[in-house]
Parts: sequence; structure tokens; C-alpha cells
Amino acid sequence: MTKKTLELDLSRNRLGDCWMVLSALATAAALRPEYVIRCSVPAELKSLAKCAFAERLEMAEAVGPGAPIWSHVGLRGMLPGVLTGRRYVAPYPHIVSHVRKLGGWKNNLNHSLLEAFNRAGRIFVPPQSSLEHYIGYIQLVCLPRFRAIAWEDFLRQAGADHQLFRDRLLTAGAAIPPVAAARGRVLVFSSGVSQQSMPPEWAKANLPEALFCFHRENSQAAAFRAAGLETLNFETPEEIIRLALDARWIVATDSFPSHVLQLVSDRVTLCLTQELGKRVVSPCFRGTVIESTAVCAPCAGPNPDPLLCRLGYRYCLSWGEKQYAGRILASIG
Repeated sequence: MTKKTLELDLSRNRLGDCWMVLSALATAAALRPEYVIRCSVPAELKSLAKCAFAERLEMAEAVGPGAPIWSHVGLRGMLPGVLTGRRYVAPYPHIVSHVRKLGGWKNNLNHSLLEAFNRAGRIFVPPQSSLEHYIGYIQLVCLPRFRAIAWEDFLRQAGADHQLFRDRLLTAGAAIPPVAAARGRVLVFSSGVSQQSMPPEWAKANLPEALFCFHRENSQAAAFRAAGLETLNFETPEEIIRLALDARWIVATDSFPSHVLQLVSDRVTLCLTQELGKRVVSPCFRGTVIESTAVCAPCAGPNPDPLLCRLGYRYCLSWGEKQYAGRILASIG
């Protein structure tokens, strides 16, 4: 069988979203073996993606100028590129409109223009029928070549692939020496963008003996140390897997580490605030998912400030709910 090459530019994608779509593309590669899928990804993910998805996806240093570019901006931000011949994959305007139940003439006009560019093959957007599913799948079916992949077929193949990808990642983590400070302990990956992060005050009150893990460049670690909590720095995704191997249990917010952890361990509690589990948690994950109990959940936005939600809070109201805290603590094995 002569294979067709599909090049994709994921290099500007956020790490968590990129990991979700890479795992979805690896699943699609099994369902559509007639394609060679070649991806340009953020440097931080290249080695781990090669390890996990070896024979399914090719990781390229660069892709051609005609490769669709993953975008997080709205239509206005993509227009200059479209006018110079660029193509984009843009799942998020439709997701945001769907989640926030946006209406009005501006949203309707924006939606119509995106659909027109979609038909013209310039900006690829997801079908409306996909928007209640996992974001990895939503991103996947933006691409016309994979749009016919049914959710049920995707689920079936993802389930068949899960242990294969897990074993490969665990092998990569096991190649790193054990971290003595993490052995047999509860580890917490508490960071996140916007209101997804865990307040240090909550951590001090509820998990005072845990070890809090941060990327070495994450400034949020300082507040946890100031609260008298023990912290540990990591640098690579492979080190996250090593920590998962050493830990007794892991608690994680909706952040990049959580997406790696979903694939390598079930001894994980995912604490969600802004999002619903069906969108940001792998359908193959068998650990514990704690969704927000706040009256305003899921978060509809838009946020007026990167550090404040639309109601003006720095941290999600979920962290003040006794039921939410109780479910997290009860889940730790």
C-alpha cells in the first residue's frame, strides 16, 4: 500500500493540549494506516512522544509551509496568516462557544466565517457533533482526513493501545534513577494556568505531609515553600514518570503533568476546577476524577484577567467546598 504523508505543525500548541492530540493522532494512525503522520512538536515533548508513539507518528524537526498549524487564537489572530496562504487547525473557538453557550450576532458571524474558511480548507474546525467529547478527539476530527472516525471506533482503538503506550512510557521513566525523597509518598502536582492551580493555603491545611512537585521554572513553588511545604523540582516529562513510579499516590490539577500521568498510572487523583472530566481526561484513565462542586462550575469565562476568574477570584471556589476537599482526601490510597 502506498502511503500518503500528512504533515502537521503542533509546535505552537500548549503542552497539555499537544499531548492530548498526539495520543489521539497515534490512535488515528492505527485506524487510518494509509497515512504517514509527521508532526513538528514543542521541543519539551519530542523525546517522550518518540518513545510512546514510535511506529505510529514521526517527529520532525520542521514541517513544510503548507502544514496546518495548531492555533489557540481567534479568527482575527489567524486572518493575517490565512491571507498569506497559511492553514490552521482551530478547535478552541467552537469549543469556547459551545461551553459558554455564546449567542448574539458577533458570535454567529464569527461562527459562520470560521465555517466558511473550514469549507475552503484554510481553517479546520471541529464538527458540532464532537464538542461533548474528549479534547484530543475534538482536535483530531478537525482534520478532514480523520473527520469520519466515529467516537466509538476511536474509543475502541484507544483502549487497545493504552497498555502499549503505558509500557513504553514506564520504561522511559524507569531509566531515570529513583528519587529518594518521593519514594512511598503522596506527591502533588498543584500548578496550572488561570484558576486551575491549587492554593498553597489549601495545600497546607489538607496535605501538609505531601511533596509538592513543580517544573524548575515554575514561580508558584515559592508560595508553597513560604507556607512551610516541601517542594521538589523536575525538568523533563520523563522525570514526571519517574516520580509516578516512586510515589504511593499522586494528586494533580488539570495541567500538563496530569495528561502524562493519566497514561502511566491509575494511582492518581485528578482535581478539576474549570473543566469537565469528559473533555480533559483521557477516556482510558482508570484513576479518580474529582470534578468541581462550585455553583459556577464548569467555568464559563471569559476571564477578565489571567489571574482572576470572571467573578473576580484568584483561585477556583471549588477549593473552599468541604465536599470537594473531602472527596480528594478520601481518594488517596
